[in-house]
Amino acid sequence: MKRLNLPLITGGIMLVLILAVIIMPGVFTGKSPYNMQQLRFFTENGKLIIEKAPYPPSAAFLLGSDDMGRDIYSYIIYGTRLTILLGVLAALARFLIALPLSLSAGFGSSVAKSIIKQFGIIFSAIPALLICIIVLQLDFFGGLDKRSSMIAFIMVLSVVGWPKIAGLMMERVDAINRQPFIKGEVAIGKKRLRIALENIFPHLAPEMIVLFFMEIARSLSMIMQLGIFSIFIGNLKFIVDTEGGITFFDIGFEPEWAGMLSSSRNMISVAPWAVLFPALAFFISVLAFNLFGEGLRMAMQEKDSRIVPMFRKIISPDIKSIFAIRGKKTRQILVIAIAVLILAFTVPAMIGNSRYEFEYEEDEAIPYDRVIAGTPDAKKTAEIIADRMSKLGLEPLFKEGYEKEYELGDACLIKNHSFELILKTGTIYPEINKDFRFLLAGDLEYSSKVTDLTNEDMFGIVSKGVPVGDFVLMDKSFYNDAAISYFIDGISNKTNATGFILIDDKDMAMEGAIAQYDEDKVVISVTRELGELIKNSGGAEVRISTTVELLGTTGLNISGIRKGADPYAGGEALIIGMGYNYLNKEGSSVLDFNLELMERLCSDHDIGRSLIFMFFDGTVSTKLNGIFPMSADFPYSPAKVKLFIDLTGISRPEFDVIGYSSKQAPFTRTYAWSIGHMLEQEFGKNKLEFAEPESINVGREYYFTDNEAHNVMFWEKGIASIIIRTDEAGGGGHDISEIGSMLLKAINISNY
Repeated sequence: MKRLNLPLITGGIMLVLILAVIIMPGVFTGKSPYNMQQLRFFTENGKLIIEKAPYPPSAAFLLGSDDMGRDIYSYIIYGTRLTILLGVLAALARFLIALPLSLSAGFGSSVAKSIIKQFGIIFSAIPALLICIIVLQLDFFGGLDKRSSMIAFIMVLSVVGWPKIAGLMMERVDAINRQPFIKGEVAIGKKRLRIALENIFPHLAPEMIVLFFMEIARSLSMIMQLGIFSIFIGNLKFIVDTEGGITFFDIGFEPEWAGMLSSSRNMISVAPWAVLFPALAFFISVLAFNLFGEGLRMAMQEKDSRIVPMFRKIISPDIKSIFAIRGKKTRQILVIAIAVLILAFTVPAMIGNSRYEFEYEEDEAIPYDRVIAGTPDAKKTAEIIADRMSKLGLEPLFKEGYEKEYELGDACLIKNHSFELILKTGTIYPEINKDFRFLLAGDLEYSSKVTDLTNEDMFGIVSKGVPVGDFVLMDKSFYNDAAISYFIDGISNKTNATGFILIDDKDMAMEGAIAQYDEDKVVISVTRELGELIKNSGGAEVRISTTVELLGTTGLNISGIRKGADPYAGGEALIIGMGYNYLNKEGSSVLDFNLELMERLCSDHDIGRSLIFMFFDGTVSTKLNGIFPMSADFPYSPAKVKLFIDLTGISRPEFDVIGYSSKQAPFTRTYAWSIGHMLEQEFGKNKLEFAEPESINVGREYYFTDNEAHNVMFWEKGIASIIIRTDEAGGGGHDISEIGSMLLKAINISNY
């Protein structure tokens, strides 16, 4: 009775399970490996309990969590694909180097023999692990992204591993070359290449396959050892500034087993599960490849094995012979094996991409040409948004319902205007929203010379009441907003000046349609380029007239919450901040995008953390932005908000470059940092160029200088923030649908 090949059967079953995990990780776990939860709150026997990661194995965390609150079980499941792929590619690269050299050496090439022997001596004298550690810890390899890091690992692992394989194959080729049938092939005049393909390779291939599976196991073992020394795929190597000095904090963002070992190796006494289970995953995979390789070796050594003839037919120039291999059954197995391999690497990518495809269409329910704070159209639009929230099952966040009023002050809309600058070189007509904007306006008309005070001591001018002309030119780069307001009031009270031109201190977007109402004076802000032109003109004259429409006194913010289902993290929230004001058709498309994004985030999946959607009124003007009153009377506990994604700056559907910053989502805010890092990776994959808004470092935190509204949530409420806006130059290379897809992906895999 023929004995069962237990190593082949056992190893085959284990590899099939590993392949299933690679192809369909979502079948084995419903959690995301990217989800971080360093603190969790729950009630037990009427008491509020707060726990800090790492969490022990439980119903919520099957195999426990690491110190960042990531679920180890889901991390192992999703990390299988990257870890096994790295092992397979490293083994394959070794064979690609070793095979041609060993064949050449086996046929008598002294150069090839010398190369193999010399490299063999080097890597015998110096341990391969030590070489990998020295090379991969160089600064050049630190902080590489996933793709670059994988290439670096494969190169280094293949270089240190190929000499051993080449030595074994060289000896085997040399032994086959001494066989009588090879001498017979030489005698009939066959060339070396044909002998290698038709005679050497078929005899060598079975052993190569066995060796290949063994080599995958060796590669995985090396990857595991490197992980213990904090060398793994995508090691971001953060420098954490502590009170006592600077320390290195190694973290792997991508799910990968070696990274888990690295980040958890110091927790063996505190959280042994964080080290045990990743090590166990390595052990099982190494055992599976070794068993399968040993089983193949046993099968090939059987007397009736037809492996060599099969390989000879496969590599024969006669393609038809491939389909004659051992009948119909073998052909079917071959086709199925090829199909499985193709599906293993294509289906997950296809499913992942299609899941996050994003499209939006024009919403006929919002017919207005423009929506501005304080107008009837804004109120009706707010009602439409609130109704949409209700239909999606969102709960009101305010006591009053979905909507809450706030004071706008005396604001007005510029209905008609004219602005002429009469210079010695001629008259120019600056464009609103491009060259200048109104800050203060009314139904006024002026024509006057411009008095240049850009080089004067403005505090002295105000205190002495020095006479000036009707129009005053000042430079904002020397004074803050409070000082500028003081100068305007002081000069207006003591002189005849009723018009003020302010040279902007930065290249910010001109938003001139909305202004504060004043029936006596006008204040405009001009770009630095236009300001320099006025300064150097040697006596400019300005003619300006405005007709305005007073807006209502109140604005409307809208907010709703979809509560999370996770019993531990459901109270934690992610806020999506959006605007609903617009001045043109482009802005209307952005509102359609915002509504579709809210619907997709609410309807795609069952959520873990809560999602809060805030639509801010007054976003076409920084001064009227509803984010300020929202912060002053915040409707949710800031301590439970993990991240605020500010989309209020998205003002156009098409763009070339976006404004993006995650500086207010530092690594210490792990969940917020995770989404920010993921978005940056998505930008790279989609070749989307982004520019960071201007900021300054205050202490250890960042403050955005070009838009006060961007700082509100972080500086006023302590909520980590990510800024995304489309008000940068350009307008055609990309569409906001791309941003929608990236946001869906980042939020979904981090929140569900």
